[in-house]
Amino acid sequence: MKHLRQLLIVGAALSMVVLSSPAAAAPEDPDDPIYTPDDAGIGAGDSCAATIDEDRPSRGADATFTVVTTPTVLYTSNFDTADSASWSLISGTWQFVNGTLAQVESCDYDASALLDAHAVVDFRWEGTFASETSNQGGLVINQQSAATRSGATLIDLAEDGTKLRWGTYDALGYYVYVGAVAIDRPADGTDVTLTVEVHGTDVSVAINGTTMGTFTTAHAGGLVGLVATQSTVAFTSVTLTGLGSVAASSESSTMRTSLVDRMIFANTYVSAGTTATINGSVVAGTYFTTGVSAAVNGDTLAGAATTLGASSAVSGDLRSGAAVTLGADATVAGDLQFGTTVTFGAGASSGSQALNTAVPNTTDDQQDVIAEQTSLTLMTTDVVLPTGNIATDVTFTAGVYEVPGLLTFTAAKTITLDAEGQDSEFIFNIGNYLSFGAGVEVVVVNGTANTSVIWNAPAGYITVGDGANIVGTILAQTHVVVGANSTLSGADSSCSGAVYSATSYVSVGAGATVGGIGTCGAP
Repeated sequence: MKHLRQLLIVGAALSMVVLSSPAAAAPEDPDDPIYTPDDAGIGAGDSCAATIDEDRPSRGADATFTVVTTPTVLYTSNFDTADSASWSLISGTWQFVNGTLAQVESCDYDASALLDAHAVVDFRWEGTFASETSNQGGLVINQQSAATRSGATLIDLAEDGTKLRWGTYDALGYYVYVGAVAIDRPADGTDVTLTVEVHGTDVSVAINGTTMGTFTTAHAGGLVGLVATQSTVAFTSVTLTGLGSVAASSESSTMRTSLVDRMIFANTYVSAGTTATINGSVVAGTYFTTGVSAAVNGDTLAGAATTLGASSAVSGDLRSGAAVTLGADATVAGDLQFGTTVTFGAGASSGSQALNTAVPNTTDDQQDVIAEQTSLTLMTTDVVLPTGNIATDVTFTAGVYEVPGLLTFTAAKTITLDAEGQDSEFIFNIGNYLSFGAGVEVVVVNGTANTSVIWNAPAGYITVGDGANIVGTILAQTHVVVGANSTLSGADSSCSGAVYSATSYVSVGAGATVGGIGTCGAP
């Protein structure tokens, strides 16, 4: 979801590339600002000479994640016996030998072996290894498949083991350096245990039990693996642990780092009716449209066309993958990027205009919504509510609530959330759809600045009736409809009261307001 800087490896001090042929070495001049590798291929896996010199496929949708409710060891091996069925030996020359899984050639860049068994979101991945030539082994996380490393993250020892480095692979599979920290070089043949703990997009890295750094990834979840760069490296043991509800609980109150940058995300389209107000940024997988006099207090990004109604306003930048149409007197305060054409009605205006033929990609956003919904459903349930309709005023205290099926609230009823003066979470996991009737009021009492409310329907849709006033962040698998003259605001921060649709659209009715306090960040 985050758009990482597409700067390639800077300087000779960070000189690895993705599976380059031996001839494609980094420049010796440390002042050379950019090194562009000419190979992003995943090799055939039998020798250094077999590296394929081509771009890799884009990252697609992840397979079903392996989920657990409590920390669970999903895979562990000390390689006493060969376990080739669990591994894809993608590139380089990997062998099960003498109780290890070893990369036995020292000429490959980013030679990798992928553990096929589990795609994971919140997990700990640990490997112990020793090097005979250089000290440049490491771990891979968030890889989508054996067919592409695009979007995966690599954490490895670099510069002959004097630095711990992390980076990502861009949309074509090329390595993009993100960060590094200096370490004491392990002696050749000395065991090193590298541990990566991942909660959604937040990552911490430790060597031999000492935390060395933290960073944020562009993707949440995927497969894990091993890597070695121009080294003969022998892994003596690995362990993959799913963190279950422990991870989910640690993230739930603030949402994922990537998601708080969006007030509305829809995998297809977003529409805002006449005089609707969105207090934050909007991301739409296809098109974005507004009625007359609508306002977006943030940026907008759409994979297809964007149409602003007459007298509508966007306070930030507007980026569109196709045509942009601004109605009479519509304004874009920031820059405007269009994919094909731009049309201005009488009196319409924007900042700078530029043609951008690269269609915005919102796949990362979708995966982060799905991963967040998965984490929320893994939280330990405090109360199970019956499926059906709630037809009276009701009060809930803080906790995690589960509804096995649908949940509806009768029109004009009041839902009171009593935080009892504490930093409280109200998490509602709905098994089917969720519907708030017209005029329903959600009220938080005795709350603090850290009180949070989340309505999560990972298998259904969510509707908010006309004139309802709802507190909380909404996540739905399919569509979300916010009725006319309704409000969706937050209890905890400037970026709550947001709306996310993992697979479908978001519709905001005429006169409705999404986002109650301040604004959220840019796409």
